[in-house]
Amino acid sequence: MKEYWVILRQMGGCDYTIGCGVCVDKIKAKTIEDAVEYILEEYVGGYQNGEGCPDDIELLEVTRHIDMHMPLIRAQDLLQRKLEEKRKCKAEEAERAEYKRLKEKFDK
Repeated sequence: MKEYWVILRQMGGCDYTIGCGVCVDKIKAKTIEDAVEYILEEYVGGYQNGEGCPDDIELLEVTRHIDMHMPLIRAQDLLQRKLEEKRKCKAEEAERAEYKRLKEKFDK
């Protein structure tokens, strides 16, 4: 069994939210022809006069699957460390500026 993804888009009737009118489903099928047949039966066949039928259907065949969970967590951790480092640098710059200002004020 191969893995396919079907992306269905419905135009109009959108309330301007992200992903409005878009549906993504995973399909398992032996061949791409079987996947197309399934899509036509499942997503197109039940609509009368085309009403409610998706305006656009895109079929993707998954040839390689990469689990991004751990790399994503590592990237988030790295980003957090960099943001914390940047925050510390800004705080130190502010402290040095305050020190300089106070030193000039009281060293007279």
